[in-house]
Amino acid sequence: MSEKDMPKAHADNDLQQQINDGFKWLNSADLESQAVAPLKDRASTVQTAIEQNKHLDFDEQTGNISVSNKPPEEGEVHKLNSDMRLYLERLALPINGRINLRNLLEGAGDVAGVEKVLSEASEKSRDLPTDLIQRQISSTVELLKTLPKEASREAYEEHLRFLADPDSGLLTLSDQVQKIEMQHYTGAAPVIAFDAKGSITGVVDMRFGAGQRFDPEKAFEIAQQIREQSIKTWGKDPLTSGDKESSQFFPSQYSTLDFDKNNIYAVAEQLSGRRFQGIEKLDATEFARLSLSLFNGLDTNGDKVVDERELHEKLKQRNLPVLEKQAVSTMIDVLPTLQKMDRAGSSRGLAREDLQAFLKVSVETSERLEKIKDARNILLFNNTFGAADANGNGNMTSTELKRFIKLQNPNLSNRELQSFSSLQNEYSNISKSWWGMTKSDLVDLRPASVKSVESSLWKNYYDSRAAEQQTQR
Repeated sequence: MSEKDMPKAHADNDLQQQINDGFKWLNSADLESQAVAPLKDRASTVQTAIEQNKHLDFDEQTGNISVSNKPPEEGEVHKLNSDMRLYLERLALPINGRINLRNLLEGAGDVAGVEKVLSEASEKSRDLPTDLIQRQISSTVELLKTLPKEASREAYEEHLRFLADPDSGLLTLSDQVQKIEMQHYTGAAPVIAFDAKGSITGVVDMRFGAGQRFDPEKAFEIAQQIREQSIKTWGKDPLTSGDKESSQFFPSQYSTLDFDKNNIYAVAEQLSGRRFQGIEKLDATEFARLSLSLFNGLDTNGDKVVDERELHEKLKQRNLPVLEKQAVSTMIDVLPTLQKMDRAGSSRGLAREDLQAFLKVSVETSERLEKIKDARNILLFNNTFGAADANGNGNMTSTELKRFIKLQNPNLSNRELQSFSSLQNEYSNISKSWWGMTKSDLVDLRPASVKSVESSLWKNYYDSRAAEQQTQR
């Protein structure tokens, strides 16, 4: 059996029959995988023979194998490599089979079935021998180098793609499965944690709480645990050390980051509405209030607006307090956005009315999150949003929301009903498209202006910490 034998979805076939065939195929794949799973030690010995370019001895009486001191027989290395390829492919069959079957189950609307096969795939993927896979990648690369140009290389190149492809390779299969799980449960991409050297330490499981219920408080707790573990492991606080590489970014390239989306601490604060302690970083509302208090001092020519030149002049001041520097740097970053906040304002720079308008938006956003929190959690719980989105187009209209509330009324507490009432009242503020409200709208309620400011605040916070650490060296 090979992966190519897996049942494929065809529009002219009965979907339920395809699902039944898929489960039958999985049973066979599981048996094959179970048969080779105990052979890891033997596979490691075979891999050692490949790496050392030695003959593999086989004891017919005991069935044991060992690496000898003799050189390999003609064609033996290629045969051993083929054995390793077959061994690893059989381990992967049940995992990839479940990923494929999940597509059919999603098409049938079988949410419980999807969760079951994804959970099984995740569990099996964690048992993959990643050390052995890495060794096989290295030896296959070396083997390809020794092949003459005219030799047939397709099988080895295909095997290398099977092992090391960044999107579907066996080496990262566990991360891929968890990413698919994440998207199923939350509609969001996973956040990947990096160590101080920029190496992936694993996918942060953000399925949030018992029964995979979307729980933004759990997101905050997970991030807090990662912070504590980072301090314990690296001796650095990723939020205060100024070490950008130890701060759990995704992707790892600091210069290209949108901090608001890719820093797990920013994500955790945004989802939960909570704040991490012990860091000198403004949130959007604090930024607006501090900026307003600084306004008169920034407007050095008294023309009632602050321009970029005046902001840069402020940054040149010696011993500028940390939070003031953070606020001024952020004003420079988002000046084009802020000076549009008050529609009657001046195009020559940032007016006090712009900051007042932004403060109003930021406060309303925080209040909105608190009001609809319970309704948001319910709708993002497994396929509940799908039940509300009656026509299944991914956009929940206000009519569909009203119908869903009516149907769920007997099951909702007074507090939850109040939360849904607030969601109805805030519908036009949360929905970013006239087609209707999406899951993404619910995950992140903030308007573009607040997102821009908070992203810049995170960037400037980390920059200030890094600069401070540099001066102390």
